[in-house]
Order: sequence, then structure tokens, then C-alpha cells
Amino acid sequence: MQLRAGGRPVDADAAALARAYPGAAPRVVVFVHGLGGNEDVWRLDPLGRETPDRLVYGDQLRAELGVTPVYVRYNTGRRISDNGQDLAALLEALVEHWPVPVDDLAIVGHSMGGLVARAACHVASRDGDAWLERTRHIVCLGSPHAGAPLERGANLLGHTLRAVPETRTWGEMVNARSVGIKDLRFGAVAREDWDGHDPDELLTDRRTMVMPPPGVTVHVISACVTADRDQPFGRVIGDLLVQERSALGPRRSHPLHRSAEDHRHLDGAHHWTLLSHPDVGQALCDWLRPVSVA
Repeated sequence: MQLRAGGRPVDADAAALARAYPGAAPRVVVFVHGLGGNEDVWRLDPLGRETPDRLVYGDQLRAELGVTPVYVRYNTGRRISDNGQDLAALLEALVEHWPVPVDDLAIVGHSMGGLVARAACHVASRDGDAWLERTRHIVCLGSPHAGAPLERGANLLGHTLRAVPETRTWGEMVNARSVGIKDLRFGAVAREDWDGHDPDELLTDRRTMVMPPPGVTVHVISACVTADRDQPFGRVIGDLLVQERSALGPRRSHPLHRSAEDHRHLDGAHHWTLLSHPDVGQALCDWLRPVSVA
């Protein structure tokens, strides 16, 4: 877990932060990538190409709201809860050593990144971290808070193959995927969700109901590849990886967003469209814009 700027790691100390972020603003937006990605996903297309007309959310927010965008890189194969703990520690150091006092902190997470952000808040709330007091918003772009169907399918496949001696080796190969991926089965964000349990047990939901801490507003964006999300196929396939109901919260009875204004949905869009889309950029500007007090 590290800060990245200009293609290089940035230490979270005063001197390094001052060099990496000249003109640092008191409002900071931290971007957390998803599974298998790094900080470049926010400016490159899925094929790794940088195009002149690509919308980069950090640049847009800096131009329109005067914030400083900050990008992190982390190992997505590790436990989400472990990455959340490391993110919490990194943000604590960032707030302590930022060149100017931090007035407002927001986190934007794509896919697994939204779960890591929630895990960090869970740790910070428990430990009384100072950065959480400055955090106003978490934005989750296509995050599988209730889990991902592909991982549940892999769990079922691995369990089935291991049950038969002739295919046991194939089952072991399927189960060799990382624990970070296995956390996506039901959206596990807390250590107690997995500690002491078999990571390959069959479709057992042990999630702790981790909700946003007081004072933090969660905004969610979901997508669907079909032109109408109410089509049966659209409800099942979602954005190819995450279904809308999973993007909304851990359970139907526990949505993460407080009001309809905190949820945006894109029809005819896939999981990676959420990394650069004008409607998402506008939503970020709307949600993260400071509230005027008369």
C-alpha cells in the first residue's frame, strides 16, 4: 500500500509529500483502484492506452473543485481487511504530514477499491484515527458490497472438483486464486469475516455488517450492460462483474447510500466504463462540491 505520483512511490512524510504535491490543497480526494489494477487505471483504457479525450476524474475535480487528487497502489491479492488496515495507516500519515492542514478528505474506490475504503473506515473507527474525522465522502464505483457471482461460481466449481478423486487436482488449481479474490465471494471487509475459517468452504456467508461511520456519506454508482437494467438478463449480468443489488450495499435491507440522490446508475455500460465516463465525473463533482452555508 503506497502513494503514487508521476509513476513513482511517494513516502508519507512531510518532505516527500511537499515535493510530490506542490500547491497541495486542504481538500484531498484519494483514488483506490480495483482488482488487478494500479493507479494507471484512472487515466488509461482497459488496453493500457492513453487517449487525448479520456476523462480523468482527478484532473476534472482539481479543475472544477480545487482539490488535490492522490492515487494509491496496493496488492489486490491480499485480504481486503489487511489492505484496509494499511490504507487507514497510510491516510493517517498523509493527514499528519500533508503540506497544509487537511479540511476535507474523500475516497473514490473502483470495484474492490470501494471495499478497501470501507475496510479502512472500519479500522479507523475502531482505532480512533484522526483522518476519519476529516472524511466526508466515500464514492464506490461498481463495488461488490454483497459479493460477486463469478467468485461464488469459482467457489462452487472448486468444491465440486475437489470432491472427486479424478478431478481433485483441478479443484486445487481453481482454489489457488488469491485470498483477495475469495473475499469478493460475499464482500468480506472485516478480519473477523475470515479469521479461523476455511477460505474454500462452500458458499458460507460470514460477513460482519460493516456500515459507514457517522459523518461519512457513501455514494454508489452501478452499471448494467443492457439498455434497460430491468431486463432479466441485465439484472443477472449487471456490469459483467457486479450486479446492481450488490453495488448498492451488503444486503437489500442495508443499502450504503442514505438517499436516492446518493445513487447513480448507468445503463449500457460495463464495469470498466465506470473508470472514465462523463456521467460519473459529473456525479463526483456534484457529490464532492462543498456545501454553501448561507
